[in-house]
Amino acid sequence: MDEAVVGAAWYTPASWLQLEEAVAAAGLPKTILAGSYAEFVVAFDAQARTFARQGVKVEKVPGRRSAHGGLLQALGARAHQCGPDKIRRGVGGGGRRP
Repeated sequence: MDEAVVGAAWYTPASWLQLEEAVAAAGLPKTILAGSYAEFVVAFDAQARTFARQGVKVEKVPGRRSAHGGLLQALGARAHQCGPDKIRRGVGGGGRRP
């Protein structure tokens, strides 16, 4: 059987700053993101370990400025559905989460 793989946006410190700027420019609350780049890294690693325990490998996909539009649209819709405090914690709106 093939290994299950999921792609997840991975940001460098520089691309994280660009994402924060794009969030601000879109008028979305900063709280839809992790509080800092360091928090993002910790959360990403924790989520990757959770997936690994379920037999799913996480592939880092570089976060790029060109992809921010779609991401911000999705985050904006999700913020509307369940509030930014829940988005940051990774609960509410959307599908099943490990």
